[in-house]
Amino acid sequence: MQQLILIMTVAFYMCIEVKNKRKRRDEMKLTDEIEKLQEKNEGKIILMKSGIFFIAIGKDAVVLHDVLGLKTTCIKDKICKVGFPVRNVEKYIHLLEENDLSFIIYVKNEENQIEEL
Repeated sequence: MQQLILIMTVAFYMCIEVKNKRKRRDEMKLTDEIEKLQEKNEGKIILMKSGIFFIAIGKDAVVLHDVLGLKTTCIKDKICKVGFPVRNVEKYIHLLEENDLSFIIYVKNEENQIEEL
């Protein structure tokens, strides 16, 4: 019985590790996509929908932290992100406009293609 419990525990933690690796890989892919959009749209803050949040990374995250007080989180070496819930998008659009910040909001469509809102 103890061996079965040990095997189940190890399998459980291995499953969690696989999920965490997938999440990190997906997050890195999203980060790369946002960085390309930042290069293409220099001078504008790039917001990308990720699940139930809109996020910004890098220098855009720093600006939003400094101006709007959003909490930063590090996602990879020297790259931070900020975010706010999708349900609050109108509030943040108003705050961005109020602070004369130029921005573009992006989402992924059903075909997983990035579209500007």
